[in-house]
Amino acid sequence: MTDGTDLAARAEADDNSAGAVPPRVALVDDLHVVRAGFAATHPRLEVVATYPTVEQFLRDAPEVDAVVSDLKLANTTDPVVLQGRRAIRALAGEGLRVCIYTEESRPFVLAQCLRAGASGITHKYDDPEVSTDAITRVAAGQFVITPGLVGVAEVLQRHGQLPEVTDKQLEVLRERARGLSWQQIAGKHYITVASARNRMDAVTEKFAGYLRNASPADIEREFGLRPGDLLDE
Repeated sequence: MTDGTDLAARAEADDNSAGAVPPRVALVDDLHVVRAGFAATHPRLEVVATYPTVEQFLRDAPEVDAVVSDLKLANTTDPVVLQGRRAIRALAGEGLRVCIYTEESRPFVLAQCLRAGASGITHKYDDPEVSTDAITRVAAGQFVITPGLVGVAEVLQRHGQLPEVTDKQLEVLRERARGLSWQQIAGKHYITVASARNRMDAVTEKFAGYLRNASPADIEREFGLRPGDLLDE
């Protein structure tokens, strides 16, 4: 893993400056079509390699700023491979920054995978610019969550699980949970997009701390997924 200092400074800007060195990433995805098209659809990333399995990536061990990995990697060709939390743990255990790239949307599943060591999530149905931004921020050492999990962070804040969230940070949290863009939030509060992001970053770091310290039972309880609870199906 390379030093993310320069990447962190760049990630605080609204977008990459002309001529900036892009983050070096590797993609792990079992679908050939995704691997073949990823670099073309994310031109602001330097895609150094793509792999169908985590095992193959770990064998090659290319030098990257971040690994972009799907969660579902088993298929009829390779039915027994690392995937889900086990895959994330294997990558994070090597000191790698991991951004999940998935179609999975269940909050409990995503929270568990973040807890396993991933630093961010972006979805395959997101605009490539959104994914590029998330991956760049993960490569810079930041923690990134999806709009869906922003809503979970808001619930945790209401339950007192995210301590020391300021009023200004709470405003941005609520507005992101309701789908407002960075530009809309910045305009509403007469601040820059970078300032709005910084407020959200402070909240997501607290969310990351909660996930790292909470047990699976804690997460199940907060999400209403314990046996017999409201969302147990």
